[in-house]
Amino acid sequence: MSQRKMSLMLKGIAYTGMVMLLIFEGYMITVFATHMQKFQKDKVLDGFKIGFSVLMGIFCMIAIVEFIKICNEIGKDNSFSVENMKSLSRIAILGMSAAAGWFLAFITVVILDRLYVGYVVLLVITVAISLTVSIVATVLAHLVQKAYNLKMENELTI
Repeated sequence: MSQRKMSLMLKGIAYTGMVMLLIFEGYMITVFATHMQKFQKDKVLDGFKIGFSVLMGIFCMIAIVEFIKICNEIGKDNSFSVENMKSLSRIAILGMSAAAGWFLAFITVVILDRLYVGYVVLLVITVAISLTVSIVATVLAHLVQKAYNLKMENELTI
């Protein structure tokens, strides 16, 4: 598979993910808002869920945009570049920030005394996923930097 073909396929996946994220966010905000109108007792938690859902959606959207930048570099046959290293580093920071945010959400749910099994399972899974994304992006940024350094050394020896 050529670099250009791979880049186009990865961009297609990224744009599909973007559309799915927008649909999911719209659905979740609608569900939370409807829930707030029906059940007056849990408005604080539902308002928190709406704000937090939007914040995490923004984090995911920024990460997808950074991934699309990486895809553009792959399409230019410039996989090992400083730009890709910076994008991967930003994705790692976003993943760590999201993990911290999900953990903060867990603490908030505990403080509000709304600790349900579903929330706990969801929060543990999302913290684990966010940390995994952060770790993988950090390792890939390091590998891209090493490969970029080797590429620069090879260009200097010619």
